[in-house]
Amino acid sequence: MTKKGWGIVGYLGILGVYGQAAKGFRVWGFTDVPGGEVRLLPAGKAVQADSVGNFVLEDVPPGLYRIQLRQKQHLLTDTVVRVPMEGPVLLFSRQPLHPVVIEAHVPQASHLDLGVLAQQPEKPLAAHLATLPGVQVSHAGPWLQKPMLEGLRGTRLAYWQGALPLASQQWGDDHAPELDPFAAEEVEVRVGPSPVRHGPEAAGGAILIPFPSLCCLRPLEVQTLGSLFSNGRGGLAALRLRGTWHEWGYQAQGTFLRSGALAAPDYFLTGTATRQYHGSLAVQRTFRRWRLALAYNQYNAQIGLFQGMHVGNLSDLMAALQASTPRAASVFSYAISAPFQAVTHETAQAKLSYLFSHGGLLSFSYGRQYNRRTEHDAQGLYAPTGVALDLQLTDHYTEITYEHRGWTLGALGRSQRNYRQYAYFIPSYQRWEGGLYAYRQGRRWEGGLRLQAQVYEWGLLVTPDGPQPPGQKQAFWVGGAELRRYVQLDSLSRTSLEAAWLLRPPNPAELYAYGYHQAKGAFEIGSSALRPEPLGALRFVYERPDGQILAALYYSPAYVLAQVGPPVLSLRGAALSLQYFQAPAGWVSLSARQAWTLPYGLQAVLRGTWLYGRHWSSPERRWRPLPLWPGPIGALALGRSFGRWSAEVSWQAYLRPLDYDPSAEYTPPPRGYSLLNAQITWQHGPWILRLSGENLLDARYRAYPDLMRFFADQVGRQVRFTMEYRH
Repeated sequence: MTKKGWGIVGYLGILGVYGQAAKGFRVWGFTDVPGGEVRLLPAGKAVQADSVGNFVLEDVPPGLYRIQLRQKQHLLTDTVVRVPMEGPVLLFSRQPLHPVVIEAHVPQASHLDLGVLAQQPEKPLAAHLATLPGVQVSHAGPWLQKPMLEGLRGTRLAYWQGALPLASQQWGDDHAPELDPFAAEEVEVRVGPSPVRHGPEAAGGAILIPFPSLCCLRPLEVQTLGSLFSNGRGGLAALRLRGTWHEWGYQAQGTFLRSGALAAPDYFLTGTATRQYHGSLAVQRTFRRWRLALAYNQYNAQIGLFQGMHVGNLSDLMAALQASTPRAASVFSYAISAPFQAVTHETAQAKLSYLFSHGGLLSFSYGRQYNRRTEHDAQGLYAPTGVALDLQLTDHYTEITYEHRGWTLGALGRSQRNYRQYAYFIPSYQRWEGGLYAYRQGRRWEGGLRLQAQVYEWGLLVTPDGPQPPGQKQAFWVGGAELRRYVQLDSLSRTSLEAAWLLRPPNPAELYAYGYHQAKGAFEIGSSALRPEPLGALRFVYERPDGQILAALYYSPAYVLAQVGPPVLSLRGAALSLQYFQAPAGWVSLSARQAWTLPYGLQAVLRGTWLYGRHWSSPERRWRPLPLWPGPIGALALGRSFGRWSAEVSWQAYLRPLDYDPSAEYTPPPRGYSLLNAQITWQHGPWILRLSGENLLDARYRAYPDLMRFFADQVGRQVRFTMEYRH
């Protein structure tokens, strides 16, 4: 490939390898263009890459070939390969908008493109990620779902949009990330600690929405998506326009979602209506050796919360906890009435890159984000005023990197200001941050080191011991190190051994919370005495085209935990309490995925995840189960294609946790449950029509560790019709 091809390669998971077949050799690989066509010339073989970029060419005789990558008749790359191949082949797209090629490993990266996200378009992002190995979902009500990677969630996961790390999760670990998945071509998930490139908050991994790739486009391309769903009687519409204009690449996108109150099998979850509208604009331009990328995103949502979780006094709370069905009236409505949250998330960012003649790449990025969350109570002192809590956070982030011959050197700076009004939850504060990191990527190994400092200055701080004066400062040294070693066991598999160590800073909710948290329906109590959380991890990953095995061991001598305590009556109503503390903890995560091709063209996929963890209880001087952890999960999917038609049926089993800590739970975890899902798809040219459904047997269940389990069942049967058009 020449330097005149411009490609920022964000997704190189498993590199191309070869395997000998009965009549010739197998050429299998990975491209950064999911759905692209791979051609082998002059053999005349062609295959389409799947939704995550994998492709296989069978029965290739030995010899010298040209291999091409095309998308929508556009030639993206053309290179020469020798079969059989003695080493990995890197097949990159070539972007005419900039004369740069960046080659890098992406360890254990999974990719979800628009086709996957469109299958359940109204679902939160976490629901889409749950199909990946090592990923589970942490619930906080029907619309507030967050991914959990190998037992880690909240601010132990890094969320990036383009070149900007998102900051809205600082308000607590049970808020869905304010990311519109339709704003990008795909979502990238990296399971396992990556504290060097993505910061010490990436203890469990990173969830990335890259800059859209605005290359190789026609003057105008249109993508539309429409969906109607039965439970909630709602719909979603999304539109994306992209193309080129006077050497500029551009993309404009918008999404609108509206749903009424969702329903459990026997009653409506009154108050769970939602209304969301999101939009984004991105442009890119190349000026010889310079490249400029600009992006603006806005996320707006009004999220209704189940009314049965929010009561005004302790006697009503106890009655609601002991009732077999919710005490709130079963009412369907599109109206969004208290209690509810209103969320606004806005980001603007710019990235400028320069390619030196010797091949080094210098990049500078700056981003600003504004986050606002208002909470409207149905009970308590603030109910008549309309707004009970108003949190506003402004964040400025800048980073400069230099990449050359596998090395990446970076420096960053960040300032953050949180401002609150009305009820107390966390104080107003300012945070400053700065750091340096270095990373080295090779064919068989990669690793690096990061060090940064954080300084908090907080306002009036309320604690169980009374208020503390404002203006005090608190500083933390944090950072991390990671190392990966790759081993090629045979022609179709690869193994990686990983070690990571990091110091994660406590987030403001863990440090300073002393108030009601609507999403959890709980009164949170933080501890300003918390120190940075050290965490070490050892991981083993085995990957093949048809499956993966992930095994990980984590240990922290001072892990930050939250456990359910006795009910509390505050000015905003009555609620269960959650109190943060630190204790030694360790856990094991095992997850696997295996795919088979069965007779009659059936495709089968089996996956499962299991967690086992303990923390040290000093008063009892023994190890106890980690609180609020999900049980084992298993899923089996069967699919079949019939020309333009395809169908899939899946069965998911969620087992009750094998053990739990009675001192950290209010009641035992609910029983396990299983869900039956199905979908049928018809595709013709640019049109895709899909009929799908979840929980088709309308099973009653209560998700764990969602605190809504104390008050009501989860959502019942959901059936949707989706239509896509791409041209």
